[in-house]
Amino acid sequence: MLSTEPMCLLSHLRRHGQSVWLDGFERGSIIRGRLPQLVAQHDLQGLLLNFTGLEQGLDSPHYDQDFRAMERHPDLDVRALYEYIVIRDAQMAADLLKVVHDQTHRYDGYVNLDLSPECMFDAQRTLSEAQRLWQTVGWSNLMLKIPATPATLSVLELLVGQGMNVNVTLLFSPQVYEQVAQAYLRGLELFAMQGGDLSKVASVVSFSVGRLDESVDTLLRTRLDQASEPQEQELLSSLLGQVATAQAKVIYQRYQALHQSARWQNLATLGGQPQRLLWADIGLDNNQARRWFYLESLLGSGTVVTLSAAAIHEGCNGEQFEAGLNTNLEIAQQTLAQVEQLGLSLEAIADQLLLQGIQQSTTAFEQLLRTVEQKRQLRRLQ
Repeated sequence: MLSTEPMCLLSHLRRHGQSVWLDGFERGSIIRGRLPQLVAQHDLQGLLLNFTGLEQGLDSPHYDQDFRAMERHPDLDVRALYEYIVIRDAQMAADLLKVVHDQTHRYDGYVNLDLSPECMFDAQRTLSEAQRLWQTVGWSNLMLKIPATPATLSVLELLVGQGMNVNVTLLFSPQVYEQVAQAYLRGLELFAMQGGDLSKVASVVSFSVGRLDESVDTLLRTRLDQASEPQEQELLSSLLGQVATAQAKVIYQRYQALHQSARWQNLATLGGQPQRLLWADIGLDNNQARRWFYLESLLGSGTVVTLSAAAIHEGCNGEQFEAGLNTNLEIAQQTLAQVEQLGLSLEAIADQLLLQGIQQSTTAFEQLLRTVEQKRQLRRLQ
């Protein structure tokens, strides 16, 4: 029997209008009943598949059936075998979360699936891959993950215009958020012109909080080591760990302003769903205190937060905290201004982090393919 602690945390966030999606999935969590229990009893609202989680999960016996089935197709390449496995995972998870999808009227209950990182700088390839995976998985609560590159952003409105759900990942700046938000609106307008039901389309924008703070803090600490004036040292120290939440609050203000516009109100009248902000990577360094700081600072209505299974099971020990996303806005603006005055370009950092994120995804994908091939070869030797 699971502890009641996850209920404390997830239910608390839900009371403030924030959904919790599980970051990472492996098939055994469904088969052993842990994931169904989190969904049924503890208010889990969605989940994200990722390359690393699947690569680690392949060691379990729950994937043996897939490899046995593929023995009848010895000429199948490793990418096709990977897709066979991950599509089954996505379908099983989507089946489990369909009840959440229905109960929330398509607001939650999504299973997020990555496109191949190899197509992230090719608009046509991104479009083709998304269309193929969408049709192959065949579940309406699938959400396709694409990073916010110039190529993929040009495709976003086409995907939404065709009725597909999209999670735009690796967001780090308000400027890129504006581009993403406008592309989503154009996509909804396109779908509406084609007679589509806007209530059946959803999208989120994933802001990688922890990655931004890690990158900025590295630069700040370098400056701090070189600083000789007490006043400069104090300023640099005060900015450590504060930049990502400040950036998130600015983006959330833009999100709120957008949804007060006449353009959005017209789409909402047709059933359009807001493109929610998703807070990702809030536990990169496994620092519990840092994670709770993010949870409190980024708690706000109409947003999503991703947590690992370990973080969910830690619960909140009965603690209650207020929503911080709409608080200390002047301090947030001041923090960002001070960073720029130090000569640190947040836009340049965002561009670098996007490229790093795609490279990390590519590396994880390649490792996953190697593991799939190794497991297949081991079965052939048995």
